[in-house]
Amino acid sequence: MNTLFKYKSIICMISLLILTAGCVRDDDADCNNRGEIIIRVLDGQNNDITETDAIKDVILYLFGSKNTFIDSIPIPISIVKSRKPIILEYPRQSHLTAVVWCNTIACESTEVDDLDENKHNIESPLKVWLKPNGGKTKTTNLYNSPEELFHGKGKIGLDSSTGVQSITFPVKRKVSSIIVIAKRLRQWAGGGTDEDFSIQVRGTSDTYSLVDGELEGGDATYAPDISFDENDYLVSPLFNTFPSDRTQRVEVEIYKGENCIYRASLDNEGNPLVAEEGRTLQVVIDFQASISVDVSINPWHVVNQYTDL
Repeated sequence: MNTLFKYKSIICMISLLILTAGCVRDDDADCNNRGEIIIRVLDGQNNDITETDAIKDVILYLFGSKNTFIDSIPIPISIVKSRKPIILEYPRQSHLTAVVWCNTIACESTEVDDLDENKHNIESPLKVWLKPNGGKTKTTNLYNSPEELFHGKGKIGLDSSTGVQSITFPVKRKVSSIIVIAKRLRQWAGGGTDEDFSIQVRGTSDTYSLVDGELEGGDATYAPDISFDENDYLVSPLFNTFPSDRTQRVEVEIYKGENCIYRASLDNEGNPLVAEEGRTLQVVIDFQASISVDVSINPWHVVNQYTDL
């Protein structure tokens, strides 16, 4: 994303503008016709996590009353975490549509379309998408786990004749996380070391719309590091993905060497595996005489007990 240098170069200027002038505006008019937003960060269960370290960077995109793109503003983290109002004044606009994305700068595995005031409006097909990491399977590119991206969208009026409009602006976690555990795999597969086995996980999207934060398809494949733990279970780390869209289901493939020796996309009841926004998909495959696939959808980065008692 070639705007990264631009953002870094102006963040100090914007910080001073917000903190000293008290508003962000599009001319030299006094700040007497304005709106205010306070960003509130939520997890997948709508718990308020604004004051945590979940957010590393915040970009505010603004579209005017005619739906044209007019500005993008990096917001200092200290403003968000302290719940201070971000004051906006654009005298030429009767209202603004505000779009917020968090952690897109910190996320090296994600690209965001550059916006141009002369070209783009709220209907433009603007995207946030995952970049392939350069690795490949026989049929597709591989992707790295993205950062914890957050998104929010809302409207704010700027007509202060009826008083300054102040809104609390929620932004929500937009990624999923997955963990895969394979029990008794080594015995079932006839032995082997960590290096002999690998997994691939597919069935999640690779693209969001920038404005609405809606999934727009694609199919990302991940090959997380795995190892055998003290119980001789093959375990992946928790890794983040974009969620599955309504047409997708997660598929876990286990390889020994170059050969796929097992594939799972349904649980024991025949339900498809799905990665949900803001939640953790836990997949436990037990290679007993009758192979079972136990699945749970947990709160963010919560892993249920999976060892034998």
